[in-house]
Formats: sequence, C-alpha cells, structure tokens
Amino acid sequence: MKRRAFRTFTLLFILIIIMLRLYIPCSAEGEGLFPILNAGNAVAVYNIESGQLLYDNRGDEVVAPTVSTKLLTMMVVYDIFKEKSINAETQMVTVSAKSLYNIGTLGDKSAPRLGLTAGKSFTAKDLMCASLVANANDACSALAYYCATELLGGQIEGFVVLMNQKAVEIGATNSYYKNVTGLVQNDMVTTPKDVALIAAAFYKYNDLLVIAKQPSFSFNEGNTIHNKNYLLSDALISDFIMAEALGIAAGQRNDNEGYTLITAVEKDGLSYILVIMEASGEIRDANGIRSFNAGNAYDDMKILVPWTLTSFGYKTIVEQGELISELRVDLGKDYDHVSVVPENKVERLVNKSVEMSKIERIITYDSEIVHKGEYNEQIVDMVNAPITKGQVVGTMLFTYNGTEIGKVNLVAQSTVDSSGLLSTANKIKNILFGKTMKVILIIFASLIAIYILFSIVTSVMRGVKKVKKVNERRNFKEKDDENS
Repeated sequence: MKRRAFRTFTLLFILIIIMLRLYIPCSAEGEGLFPILNAGNAVAVYNIESGQLLYDNRGDEVVAPTVSTKLLTMMVVYDIFKEKSINAETQMVTVSAKSLYNIGTLGDKSAPRLGLTAGKSFTAKDLMCASLVANANDACSALAYYCATELLGGQIEGFVVLMNQKAVEIGATNSYYKNVTGLVQNDMVTTPKDVALIAAAFYKYNDLLVIAKQPSFSFNEGNTIHNKNYLLSDALISDFIMAEALGIAAGQRNDNEGYTLITAVEKDGLSYILVIMEASGEIRDANGIRSFNAGNAYDDMKILVPWTLTSFGYKTIVEQGELISELRVDLGKDYDHVSVVPENKVERLVNKSVEMSKIERIITYDSEIVHKGEYNEQIVDMVNAPITKGQVVGTMLFTYNGTEIGKVNLVAQSTVDSSGLLSTANKIKNILFGKTMKVILIIFASLIAIYILFSIVTSVMRGVKKVKKVNERRNFKEKDDENS
C-alpha cells in the first residue's frame, strides 16, 4: 500500500514538473527569438563588430536623449583634447559662471549636480569622471564651456554644432541636440536605435569607457563619488549589480519616469550595446532610500544581458559561388546561358532560434543589363552578350520575418563573348525591324499616300477642267445655233 502511494506521488510530481516546463516561459538565461521584457520599455540591442541591430522594441520612437547626451559631449571633448594634444589628467579647468546656467536644480534626480561653484578649478579628468560616473550636469557643462570658449575661441552653441556633426558622423541621423547635458528641451530628440549607435561609438573610446565603468572614484582627491549606473555599484542601491556590465550610462528624463539604462557586454570576441529607455524612474522616500517599481530598466536588463550573450551566433546565409539562377544569353558565341552566383559569402550574426529555411531571398536584377525576352515560347530573364565574369547583374536581399538581415551583389559566373555572325544578323534585324526602319517605312508610306492623294486630286481636277471645257463648247455651240 505504501509502495503504491509512493509510486503515485512520484508520478504526480513528475507530471507537475513536466507541466511547469511546458507552460512556464523559458528563463532569462535560455535562448529565444525574443526576450520576455516589460512591454512598456523602449529597447535596442546592437552588435559592434557586425554593425547589426539585433533586436529592438520601439527602436524608432522619438524620445528625449537625457543621459545619453553626455556620451556625445564627452566624445567631442575627447576629440578636441586629442587635436590640441592636451593631457586631461593635468589640464586644469576653471568653472565659468555661464556654464552653471540652465543645468537643472541641485537635488533634482533628472538633473544631478555636484554643486560646483564658479571660479573653482579641477582637472579635466576629474570633470570627465564626474560627468560619466556621477552623471553630473555641472561638471559636464563646465568641460564643454571650457572647450568652446578657451580651446575653440567660440561659444557653447558652436560646441553643440560639433555634437550634432558627431551624431551624423556616427549615423545617428534621427537625433538633434540643443544642449550638452541632456536636460530636457523642446525639439531635442533621439531614438533608442540612435542611442545604441552613439553608445557603440563611445565604447571605442577606451579611455572614456574605462572612466564610465568605474564603480566609484575620488573627486578632486576628496569625496568618493559612486556610479549612478546601479549595474556597476551597489553603494547607493543594491540587487542590480551585474558582473557582465561594462558601463556605460544611466539617468532619467524627469523626477519619476523616462529612465535610460545603457550598458556594454562582451562574450566570445563579440561586443554588444544594450539600451533601455522610457522605463519607470528611480524613487526616493523621505529618508532618501532609493528604489524602483517592478518592470524597471534594471529588471529588464537582468533578462536582456543573458539573453543577448546566449542567443546569437554567426551563420552562413549564402555561400560564394552558390548557383542562384541561370540567365538566357542572347547573341552569345559559345553559350546561350550564364550562371548567376553571389559575389561573396554572406555570414550574419543571427539569433540561434532563426530557422534558416525561413530566410527569404529577394532577387532584383539590374534593368539596364537584364531584360525580359521570349525563349521556347516563354518569357524569361535575358542578357545580351558580351557578359564578363564577375559582372554585377543584380542584388539579392535576405529577410527574416520582414526584417532585412543581409544583402549581396549577384554576378555572372563566367564570361560569354558575343557571336560575330549573330551580332551582324542582329544588327541587320535591328535595321530591318528596328525603330529607325519603322520610321523610314512610315515616312515612305506617308509619301506614297501623299503622292497617291495628289495624283487623285490632280486627276479629279483635270476631269473637272475637261468637263468644264466640254460644257463651254456646248454652250457656245448652242448660242451659235440660236444666232443662225
């Protein structure tokens, strides 16, 4: 009896485990075509080596740049320092009064500041650290003003122009900046996809990346400043730190919403940028204790990081030399067909769950080279000889679920010379049946028609004159008879 009860209990337990496995979604660490995230957050995942956007949710949505602005500002500062051969570790920067205007209120979560005062001097390196680690608006603005006025001899507006030029250079063409800190301003916009591109460019500035991923730093050889990116430091808030995170920025649009979290992660020689925007904001109670509501950017990032690191790998979409199609060759000397193949092998970083058989191939031929013609009573794609080996005749686009994942030129696999006899015959044919001959025939036919019409009219006119003369003679004779 006891044995039967134990067996029944064991079977029920196994059944429950199976049911849970079937109906509970895969964990964050499992591979899947899409991560299971908070649907309200805007997301972009970008691979640096391949330049591919691997995943996005609301990636083209127009949003405020907020903290991502400082990444662009620091890259422009770094470029200016490099051009001027300035050492950031030793260069002193004096905080100007103008740099402290319109940068937010001290204590505002959406506009963090260190409380710098005009006239104080700090090393450029300290101000960079404060900008990227503490997300400090006053430090960021002080550096930008120094570059604009002292190094470039202009105004802050000129520095912002350089920021917008840098954004275009990076490829963030849907972004526009009006200030250096990311403080919300009308018409200052970006998209999660653009932020991923900007962060990817920032990632390549190794000196800046080293600064951004510090858990903390000592500002001006004094106070310890902790990173506002809670993936890197648990000094201000716990439970969010991730060993895989390599920076890059975190901050929010206003007091309780519009949180942006950007990080870089690496695995197996591949580097990824993960962007989450428009998430719920940081909350602080009366005692200054920090927290977030459920479904926040950090909860999503805990899912997004392992999903990204386990879900992607390189796959060959098409091999070089793979036969794609055959084109009928008109006027060919030795061959009447030519094979069309990819110009090169195409490998793409794709989700491991992608079914290769469902990748769609869309072929588009160059209309100036390939035309429709009749062959064996069928309309087929044709080219005229001569055709050269490697000559591009079209392109092939690869899509998966309607999204483009690759593109390659299609080329002729071999050379087909033109046949002299066939070419001559074709020229004669073109002369006899071409447009020029048709025009000549039309003109000739028109001349004949005009001649015939002229002849008819002339003949009629002669007949009329002859009848008129006959009538005149008859009338004259009748009058003559009457007089007699």
